[in-house]
Amino acid sequence: MFSTLKKAAACAVSCVMLFTLSACGNKEAEEKGDYLTGNKWETSAGMLLEFGKDGTFKWFNNKTVRDDNYYSGEFTVMVGQEAVDYLAENHGLAEDIQLSAMDKFDVSIDYYYSVIMNNKERIQGGENNLEEENEIVYYGYYKPKYESLYLYNLDSLTSYDFVKM
Repeated sequence: MFSTLKKAAACAVSCVMLFTLSACGNKEAEEKGDYLTGNKWETSAGMLLEFGKDGTFKWFNNKTVRDDNYYSGEFTVMVGQEAVDYLAENHGLAEDIQLSAMDKFDVSIDYYYSVIMNNKERIQGGENNLEEENEIVYYGYYKPKYESLYLYNLDSLTSYDFVKM
């Protein structure tokens, strides 16, 4: 009887471990320094940003309502020096200013990002009312110790603080 109980407990622990490991983001992307892809991020205001492993995203205005009031489309993530170079070359954000900001916020270049979101839909009232697809560029950083993500919208200069779900 004791042996059967031990086997059942071992099986239960194994199942929990498998479930936990399979729910952890995107290991392939993380090996490349991309801790965004394959993960869900929540703001303190209740917004939810999902970066799919397939390069698509959904940004919900309210994490509890997932069939209305959201943007969706495709995204591209650049990490580290690639992100710095992209922002300098395409958006005039000088490299020295970016590096200075990383120092100020104690951010390693390995966790510095540029994220390009191509909005394909804006669903409101159950309908897509996006007149024209558009591209929004964000930059920011990830703090692995806190599993937090800070993104800044280059167009609106709006900032977003996320926590990994």
